[in-house]
Amino acid sequence: MIIIDAFTNIQIPESLARTNTAVLARKRLDPGGILAMNIISPYLGRQAQVIRHFYDMYSKAFDHITVYPADGSTSLWQSQNLVMVAQKGRLRSDYGLRFGQLDPPS
Repeated sequence: MIIIDAFTNIQIPESLARTNTAVLARKRLDPGGILAMNIISPYLGRQAQVIRHFYDMYSKAFDHITVYPADGSTSLWQSQNLVMVAQKGRLRSDYGLRFGQLDPPS
């Protein structure tokens, strides 16, 4: 398992937003391994470009991507902590998270 929580305020290190970073992380994982990343972003609307970018980049390297809200009481239109879970190999659906997964960002 790889856990990434590398944000300063809402600034994201550019190196984490690249496809080659996702590919390198995937290589470090055993089959069935997961990468969990905390991302601060709205999930819906024009301001949701951060989560859409990460979802698109990591989808190129990983077999399955799911996104979970860290707090189910915040509107998906507002900036909030989202947990993106990227999995290598066979899909495992229960990560023991408190809130249900969201549909892929559009």
